[in-house]
Amino acid sequence: MIYSPEQANQFTTGKWLPLLSLPGYLQVRPDHPIVDTPYIKVPEQQVDQWQQKLAAEQRPIIGINWSGNSRSAPLAKKEDWRSLPLEAFAPIVEKTNVTLLSLQKGLGSEQLADSSLRHRFVGCQEDVHQTWDFVETAAIIANCDLIVTSDTAVAHLAAGMGHPTWLLLVAVPEWRWGVEGESSFWYPSMWLFRQREQGNWAEVMERVATALAALLSHPKETSRQGLKERPKRVAGSSSGQQRAC
Repeated sequence: MIYSPEQANQFTTGKWLPLLSLPGYLQVRPDHPIVDTPYIKVPEQQVDQWQQKLAAEQRPIIGINWSGNSRSAPLAKKEDWRSLPLEAFAPIVEKTNVTLLSLQKGLGSEQLADSSLRHRFVGCQEDVHQTWDFVETAAIIANCDLIVTSDTAVAHLAAGMGHPTWLLLVAVPEWRWGVEGESSFWYPSMWLFRQREQGNWAEVMERVATALAALLSHPKETSRQGLKERPKRVAGSSSGQQRAC
């Protein structure tokens, strides 16, 4: 369950340990993942509120996040390894009939204003921009058909919900993703798209766009993590998918 800071502060008893010591304490390994089902649940009220805001969207909604956030300028270069430009998502727009939803916050979000892709974002994008609460962000994710993101908190939040998540990784990523393979024992709903050449995001995004186009054309024939199936939101969806976003 996701708790707001106010709700979390009401807990006064119980055992604790440092967060990053938890996998060791639980003896988590690739052959012993402990948890292989969604463990983050989103309050239905917030999900329903965002369902109503996104009700006018007729095409599949792809939530995207493209940049790691730095809290201060000296750290900016350290975040480059998990950031790519918004324009790198152009192949998705060119090859598929989808609508984008930006989950980007802080550093990098300014790219949307002058982006050639801005006409393909959801109509309530400004409302999404004003949302910084993780519970609300999770509710927005629940109303997307797929999340495509660089290695940020959005990836962990979406995949922890069991939501289809396509993760964009550099050639040598953070330790938890390993150095090979397209799946992760941490998150069964995640598909890893790795750079085949250091710094070459263009090739990665071409693969992502091709995979998404194939998924939209033949959803039942695609074995990888695909679009989220939900009750139909509005009649006449051009995608043919059933979803409540």
